[in-house]
Amino acid sequence: MASGRTIPFSGLKRFIQQTLKEELREDLQQLLILKEADIETRAYYHLRRYLKPDPAWKVFARYSAKQIHRYIDLVVFRGRNLMVAIELKWNRKKISEKDRGTLGAALEKLHARRAYAITLLRDKREYTKSKKRKAEKYKLHEIRVGLDWSPNRVAAWNARRREFR
Repeated sequence: MASGRTIPFSGLKRFIQQTLKEELREDLQQLLILKEADIETRAYYHLRRYLKPDPAWKVFARYSAKQIHRYIDLVVFRGRNLMVAIELKWNRKKISEKDRGTLGAALEKLHARRAYAITLLRDKREYTKSKKRKAEKYKLHEIRVGLDWSPNRVAAWNARRREFR
């Protein structure tokens, strides 16, 4: 099997922090996301599409991390090395202690290189970032994704969203 281009870890980090964030915002705006499970499927789709040219990368959803007795929404491996752990949430005002514990354990015990808490909500200004602990300083990132629309446009979006509920 011929391999495609090599995607560096720095490229994956940039993709998650910038491109994935924008793609999830577009999905939210286009009503492709209605609940938390939709965030998981859309994020998985975007990650797989980005990493497809490099067969060394693997993405898994609802990963059972037996060493920490938790499920992680999405994980990304390069070979056998856990590179990224991601927790995804809908409409949370801050990272929960459970999710923070899961991501912290992924960093500490599973030796993930980065952890991301990605939250989608109508207005990202409602989200409060947590104060990072020393061990999380450069490794745990909170990403807020909002509609970035005026209140009138958000109200119209909510009305359209209710049609699917």
